[in-house]
Amino acid sequence: LGYLPEAWHIAPLGELRALKPRARVRWLARIESNVLLRAFAIVAIVCTHMRVARIPAGAHILLAVVGFNYARFQLPRLRIGDARRRVAQALSPTVRIAAVSVAWVGLQMLIFGGHGVATLLLVNNYAGGPEHIEGRWRYWFFEAIVQIMLVLFIMFCFERVRRFERHHPFLLPLLLLVPAAALRFQLVHVVDRDYNYIYRPDTVVWCFLLGWAAARASSVRQRLVVSVLAVFLAVDFFHFAGREGRLIAALALLVWVPTLPVPRLLAQPVGWLASASMLIFMTHWLIWPELTPHMPQWTAMVGTIAGGVLIWAACRSIWSVLRVLKAEPALDAQIAVRDRRIRGRHDLDDRVVLDVEREVASDTAVGAHGVGLGLA
Repeated sequence: LGYLPEAWHIAPLGELRALKPRARVRWLARIESNVLLRAFAIVAIVCTHMRVARIPAGAHILLAVVGFNYARFQLPRLRIGDARRRVAQALSPTVRIAAVSVAWVGLQMLIFGGHGVATLLLVNNYAGGPEHIEGRWRYWFFEAIVQIMLVLFIMFCFERVRRFERHHPFLLPLLLLVPAAALRFQLVHVVDRDYNYIYRPDTVVWCFLLGWAAARASSVRQRLVVSVLAVFLAVDFFHFAGREGRLIAALALLVWVPTLPVPRLLAQPVGWLASASMLIFMTHWLIWPELTPHMPQWTAMVGTIAGGVLIWAACRSIWSVLRVLKAEPALDAQIAVRDRRIRGRHDLDDRVVLDVEREVASDTAVGAHGVGLGLA
C-alpha cells in the first residue's frame, strides 16, 4: 500500500484489500511511533548499562510501550467469552515471556551460578533482597510485565470487567491508575521495606497503564488527560529530570503521534531493533563483557546489539518452523477480530471469525500469518 492504514490491526481483510496504494516518497518511510520508541529504548538501555552514554528511562519507556500494545493486541483475547479458549489464547504471550526468561536465567545459573531461585521464579522483586548482586535485579523488567499481565488476566476472568472494558475502553485504565498512583506515591506499601521502588511492578505499573490509556485515547480531550497524567506521575519519580523528561516525551509520542517519517534505509533496521528488543535486553548482560576487552566501547555496543538481533532472528526462524508443524490453525487466525465504529471511534469486537483461515489462504497478498497479534 505504501502506507500504514489507520487501525490496520483490527481492519477486516476485505477492507485492507479494497484500499488503494499511495505514491511512495522514494527516500522516506513512515513507521509507528511505538516501534521507533522500542528501538530507541533498547539502544538507550544497552548504552547506559555499558556506560557508553547515560540515557536512562529506556526500560520504563518499554514498559509503557508494552501497555500500549497490550491494549491493541491482547485485549481481544481477554474478551473471549469461552473460558477454555480465553485461558489458552490470552495466557500464551505471558507464558512465552516467562518461559524464555526462566530458561535464560536457568541456563546462566547452570553455567555461571548466581541469580538465585527467586530470580529463576521471576519473583526476585518481592522475594529477593534489595542488593544488586549476582545479577539478581537484571531481569526486573520481565518479572514486572509477567506479574502485571497475570494480574490483569485474573481481573478479566470476571464477565463484568470484560463488559465494562468493552463499553468504556478509555475509562478502565484511568480507574486502574487510581490505585496505581497510590502505590507510585507510596501512600500504600506492598512490601515492608521500600527498596528499589523504580523496579517493582506495584510502583511502576502506572507506566504500563498510561501506555494502555494512550492506545485507547481517541479524542483531543482524552489525549490531553493522558498527557497531564504522564507529567503528574513521572515528575520526581526518578529524582532525575532528564530521565523523567524522556519518559514523558515517549508517552506524548504514543498518544499524539501515531507514525513518524524516517529515512527509508533506516526503516528495516529500526524494525529489527524493535522486534529483537526483548532478546537484546536479556542477552546484552553476557555479550558486552566479552567484547569490551577486545574493541572500543562503541564497537562493542554495536556488536552487543547485533548479537541480540541475530539471536532473535534464529529464535524467530525456529518458532516459524514449529508453527508450521503444528496441527491446529495459527493463533493469529483464531483471534482475528472485526472492526466496528462506536461514536466515531474504533472499537474491538471479541467475536472469533471461524472461517478466517479460508480468507487468509485465498489471499496471497496477506501472507501465511494473517492478522498479527503479537504483544510486543
